[in-house]
Amino acid sequence: MADVGGVGRDFPLSIEKLSPILAFYVADGLLRGAERCYEVLRYGGMGHTAGVHTRSREAAVRFGSEMRLPA
Repeated sequence: MADVGGVGRDFPLSIEKLSPILAFYVADGLLRGAERCYEVLRYGGMGHTAGVHTRSREAAVRFGSEMRLPA
């Protein structure tokens, strides 16, 4: 597991990895976490998976609504 500090060329673990590495981000709140996940999806390619671990159904639904398709 690798804590990744950002998204983009300077953060090579923010894109698809064909190896047994799990990159993760720590975010301050659900909205910021959803924004970061969407940033990773835009950088790495839509169609990849974004997920959130929560016990809150409301938080899961809000997160899913933030993972929108590109315009």
